[in-house]
Amino acid sequence: MRRAHATAELAVKPGTLITILYASGFVVLPSVTGKTCAQATTALQKLTLKPSCQNQHSAKVPQGQAFATSPGPAGTPIAQGTAVTIFISSGPSLVPVPNVIGETAGQAKRTLTNAGFVPSVTQQIICTNSGQNGIVQSQLPNGGTAPRGSTVEITVDKFRPSDPTCTGGPGST
Repeated sequence: MRRAHATAELAVKPGTLITILYASGFVVLPSVTGKTCAQATTALQKLTLKPSCQNQHSAKVPQGQAFATSPGPAGTPIAQGTAVTIFISSGPSLVPVPNVIGETAGQAKRTLTNAGFVPSVTQQIICTNSGQNGIVQSQLPNGGTAPRGSTVEITVDKFRPSDPTCTGGPGST
């Protein structure tokens, strides 16, 4: 392959300092964090790089936004024409939601936390059946899959026969 060479003639006085700039063939990899695939691709193509996007789960970066490149990180000198992978968040990974109904509140919280969820506990007052005290009665979501790091709401019975809501029911005088 034959390359064209540019030549230029300049008339300068002897002893004049001349600065010659030349292309190194390298560009500085910019940050594409927060950009869409299309925006990041355009930015890298302008620098004569060869970008492609790859989806990857991220619990910290909103779905559809770039969060990293390979090679990287931003600020790294990189040869023009280099292939660059842009990692685009597909959101958090989906994981199975364990069924914790019937477990104690403590067991349920540990089970949910170990599965990658954030448990949220709501107590409901019960006036009878002390054997249900501290036991999970319901949960949302109840099964299936949910994004890792999302909240699972559990409802736990709290036995309080002396609670004001427990008096004055049918048959009281």
